[in-house]
Amino acid sequence: MPLKKVSKTDKALHEKLFALDGVTSQMVGAREYPYGEALSHLLGYIGPVTADDLKKLEGKGYTSTDIIGRRGLEQVLEEQLKGTNGVRISIVKEDGTVKTLAEKQVENGKDVQLTIDVVAQQQLYDQLKGKAGTASAINPTTGETLALVSAPGFDPNEMTLGISQNKRKILEEDPLKPFLNRFKLTYVPGSVIKPITAAIGLRVIS
Repeated sequence: MPLKKVSKTDKALHEKLFALDGVTSQMVGAREYPYGEALSHLLGYIGPVTADDLKKLEGKGYTSTDIIGRRGLEQVLEEQLKGTNGVRISIVKEDGTVKTLAEKQVENGKDVQLTIDVVAQQQLYDQLKGKAGTASAINPTTGETLALVSAPGFDPNEMTLGISQNKRKILEEDPLKPFLNRFKLTYVPGSVIKPITAAIGLRVIS
């Protein structure tokens, strides 16, 4: 019976688990977020479908074993990223051979390409680290978003694998609110004239 998903890179935890009698492992595919906290609010993370999800998404092909986007782009682009589950109905004959009666092929989700420059994203996040804030970088010529940061962040890999109740409580009670996505909030400019001069500058440059 599966008890917990564990990152393949967590060697220390592997050693502790396999020191216990009866513990075995099985490799399964999982989403990995190599840039961790720096992209946590932008990308979000995925998690198991809940009973409430199944009610809301009834008729859209979700099952109790599926995963779903929980925050960020994972949630916003769920329909494009998910694809369609495959189905195979088959019988096993007395001689052990398998006969397929009906089959529906898997349809993979779409690829999504972002304009984010991960180097700029990481640098902006590092400059804000330890403080609460948000920052962005936009290409003035094309309008492409190069970085979009909210700090502090959280580790989306922990959320996907199944964060402990104790760790979640620590994050939820953190006064800096690492679960709060600050670039989605509305802010009043410090000077009302600044947006106008910035817009003029962009027009002159372009």
